[in-house]
Amino acid sequence: MPESVGLEWYSTGTVTLTQGSTHVTGVGTNWKATGIKCGDIFTVDRSVMYMVASVESDTSLTLLQAYAGSSGNTINYYIIRNFAATLQAELSAQISKQNAIYQTWQDGRLTEVGIPFDFSSLYKTTWASGRQYKALDIVMYNSALYVCVVAHTSSSSITPTNTQYWLSYAPAMPAGVDIFNYNNAGTHNMPRGKNLGSSFTTAQSTAIRNGTFTDIYVGDYWTVSGLSYTYLDENDETQTATYSGTLRIVDIDYYLKSGDTALNTHHVVVMPDANMFTAPMNATNTTEGGYVGSKMRTVYLRRAQAIIEAFFGASRVLSYRDYLVNAVTSGRPTGGAWYDCKVELADERQAYGSCIFDSGAADGTNIYIRYTVSCKQFNLFRHWPEMISNRQWFWLRTVVSSSRFATVDDYGRCYYTAAGHSGGGVRPFALVA
Repeated sequence: MPESVGLEWYSTGTVTLTQGSTHVTGVGTNWKATGIKCGDIFTVDRSVMYMVASVESDTSLTLLQAYAGSSGNTINYYIIRNFAATLQAELSAQISKQNAIYQTWQDGRLTEVGIPFDFSSLYKTTWASGRQYKALDIVMYNSALYVCVVAHTSSSSITPTNTQYWLSYAPAMPAGVDIFNYNNAGTHNMPRGKNLGSSFTTAQSTAIRNGTFTDIYVGDYWTVSGLSYTYLDENDETQTATYSGTLRIVDIDYYLKSGDTALNTHHVVVMPDANMFTAPMNATNTTEGGYVGSKMRTVYLRRAQAIIEAFFGASRVLSYRDYLVNAVTSGRPTGGAWYDCKVELADERQAYGSCIFDSGAADGTNIYIRYTVSCKQFNLFRHWPEMISNRQWFWLRTVVSSSRFATVDDYGRCYYTAAGHSGGGVRPFALVA
């Protein structure tokens, strides 16, 4: 083992090298297990140094620079395990990258509400000739981030792209930067609130269906203006109207793998910010037949479905299975079954996260119907409670008594209203892919 000066040298095993290649194959090297990593220095003759770009396994690693020496097998080698610089550089770069991404996201949100911002000073954008750079220095060059890994003095011929001194850590921030590096339903269920445009694009549909949800988050929305649609009214006569409003993502993959027939399609749950129109739950003040038998579900939601399908496309609005109340006795749900669902009203759990006026509790003898799949609060409402009401009052599908259904009050209260009230807001949700 050669003498070390504040650094540890590693030389277990031998390597196979090919001139002009960056790949190094080891025999008995144990690189992964012993913690060799990006930023360590590789050398054969201790005069020409190469930086380790990545370590794939105990016997395979990749250099940043192509090997310039003679090809051969069973070659002795040395790796400078630069713990201090390597770990600090990785931590600093990770923190800087996450901070930059978060700042870009926050700046985007500030722009949407009309607050000016300027993050031109977030990074050092000037590449100073003749400056002494030290490890962990971060600069922006040609709209990309670079981290200095070996201290040096710059000159006109040295730029951050020089692999002897710099690692390219992050590309230019894309216009639709994701908050996280991981594209899946779990990370994208964090609310963002970006305007996704005035139409549902093929790229957006693909990102949903393949489960990556790239640049699509809870809280993001589409703006709809003057959308023409056709529907059947309560007399089964064809009506044509227009709709303008905001359709917002309230959850992602909410119903995935659920139902008596499993829903296996990735989806977003979309809900308008405001009521689409007003209508009663029933012609009279009754909850007989439950939500399934209500005039709201059998008639009025046809209009809401026409609006949603006109914007997203009928084939992109998913059908799924849920267990719904279809019978009420003495003001309590006493019957239910599995139904095909498409555009539905939310229940109390989806709105509030718990049962408030739900009359389905046990009375000491019976346990009443609560077998719904819709058993958790929409993520948007959990993170942004002000989005629940929006100063609107609208129907929920929860049975409260023999004459009333639950509602969300325009004062933000949990409430209930007589089923025949004609001014009830209709703010349904649908699954879109």
